[in-house]
Amino acid sequence: MSSSVLFNPIKINRMTLKNRIIMPAMASYHAAVNGEVTDKLIRYHAERAKGGAAMNIVEATYVSRSGNSFDLGLGISDDFMIKGLSKLTEAVHLHDGRIAVQLQHGGRFGNPATSGMPRMLVSMVPGLAPSENARVMDAGDIEEIVHDYARAAARAVEAGFDAVELHGAHGYLINQFLSPLTNRRNDDYGGTLEKRLRFPLEVLAAVRKQVGDDYPVLFRFSMMEFMPGGIDMEQAVSICRAMAEHGVDMLNLSIGIGESVEYIIPPASVPDGWNANRAAVIKKAIDARIPVAVVGRICSRSTAESIISSGKADIVAMGRALLADPFLPAKLAEGRDDEIIPCIGCNEGCTGMLNECRPISCAVNPRTGYEGDYPMDPAALSKKIVVVGGGPAGCEVALTAAQRGHKVVLFEASSRLGGMANVAALPPGKGVFASLGVYFTGALARAGVDVRLNTPASSTVVRELHADHVVIATGGVPIVPAFCKDADYVLAQDVLTAKVETGSKCLVIGGGLVGSETAEFLAEQGKAVTIVELRDSVAVDMEYKTRQMLMPRLKELGVVCMTEIEVLSLSSGSEVRVKTPYVEKTLTGFDTIVIALGYRPDTSLCFELAEAGVDFIRVGDCKKVGKIINGVWDGFHLALNL
Repeated sequence: MSSSVLFNPIKINRMTLKNRIIMPAMASYHAAVNGEVTDKLIRYHAERAKGGAAMNIVEATYVSRSGNSFDLGLGISDDFMIKGLSKLTEAVHLHDGRIAVQLQHGGRFGNPATSGMPRMLVSMVPGLAPSENARVMDAGDIEEIVHDYARAAARAVEAGFDAVELHGAHGYLINQFLSPLTNRRNDDYGGTLEKRLRFPLEVLAAVRKQVGDDYPVLFRFSMMEFMPGGIDMEQAVSICRAMAEHGVDMLNLSIGIGESVEYIIPPASVPDGWNANRAAVIKKAIDARIPVAVVGRICSRSTAESIISSGKADIVAMGRALLADPFLPAKLAEGRDDEIIPCIGCNEGCTGMLNECRPISCAVNPRTGYEGDYPMDPAALSKKIVVVGGGPAGCEVALTAAQRGHKVVLFEASSRLGGMANVAALPPGKGVFASLGVYFTGALARAGVDVRLNTPASSTVVRELHADHVVIATGGVPIVPAFCKDADYVLAQDVLTAKVETGSKCLVIGGGLVGSETAEFLAEQGKAVTIVELRDSVAVDMEYKTRQMLMPRLKELGVVCMTEIEVLSLSSGSEVRVKTPYVEKTLTGFDTIVIALGYRPDTSLCFELAEAGVDFIRVGDCKKVGKIINGVWDGFHLALNL
């Protein structure tokens, strides 16, 4: 066992955790339509327990039908649900893990379409509480929901859960009572902080009465709401003190509510472990009388150990990191840090999937959420496979194929693996994207792939290898429109990779993901930047929470965004003729024109192979330009069928 502070056991009431790494509650969309546990949900949690997490906290689980917030929410509101929940706890216990269930009521975030009931509101707050299919709770409603929490806790004990967690974070019902932003009541449940605490403390008392004094009761809490008039750190200290004094056994600290979701599930642009200093304030305020857990971009040994060894928190909650690699704790314990599949903070496979009402997964680990669906059985016949291109798609094809027993040769024209992920790592706050190429470098070596860097492939070389399958993963090339002919311009990726220098006044043509990030990159260097974009907004193809962080940054840096602008022509003197919805005009005064209009598949080698009579399969951007998740998943599924 590792000597790291991460692997020191810790007690929470009567429960002992074997290490300091827990999996926080995350909506999965793995439940059945009626709220029951499914085999998919069981396999998902069992995998993380098998991988060494000390405790899995099961996602927001509604205590009453009106509290269901999701299209496929998990429930603990009825006795028939105990059977499936018991199977879930048994599966985690089988792997020496502890398991808690998060007791939740959505309040204003209830989902009438699935609950069949109106949203239960603490107060009617215009702009924050929908008036349709909703009603403000009266004293009878409050009493009934308190009882619902207690009955749910009793079911949790019967189902074999080791602990329950009261969900007082992220804008759900308990949070709504606590926050002056959403609690405008003038009865005994609103007004002063003491009154706003009444409902949470009544829930805590009712749950404690059901489960007994020695049963662990945890409390998830958002320390800051990042909304005017919402909970701030001063109020958070008072709330956490009150919960600790009234018998909560662990605080699990997060931030944000529904309107500030980018803080709850922050993109790669935020610092690692960025909630730790806030957690330290809370821990000091409660005199460290109970353990404190913290969440928020904790993905590496260094970040996790720093938080615990410095005393800022006692436990680290690693959510998306455990989606990327469920065996992260075991690998850390064994000193195999370089084998950990890195979370790159892209939010595409986790919350991105949920936004589309699809089950939770991971951009860099296609098996996440599909545990058991893709057994890595050895191929019936070991084949020789040539992969051309060492970007995410090509690397994933090579790795998965080699893991299935095929002999793989991978050609990469540059000096390192990672492809466009290395370019994506260059804008501000995106450095973690480069970890993907580093991971693949080690993983391919361990899998026995013959990686040939600095080696462009040709039809002659490929044909001489007599491969059973040739996979072309040469990625994409920048789109350069006809109006650039005879004009002076540079490409966004050449700007990011420092292949070209730019002047002090830059015009970026194209305001999608690449153009917007390139604009930020240039503006951070003190350059005056203008974006022109045909659509009515910039960065519309960017993941929502990443965009929510980027847009204020562009404004802060003074980036000018001109939308609904069609570029008609460029002159050799950097004059740009454009068409607005109303007039045509000329933009002047720029030192550098940057083209950032996306990519198209690079099929140059495909034509050469076709002429030479070599059969091949395209994958990733070479087939259809997309994001990292598209390339990795495309490569994975292709390799399963080779």
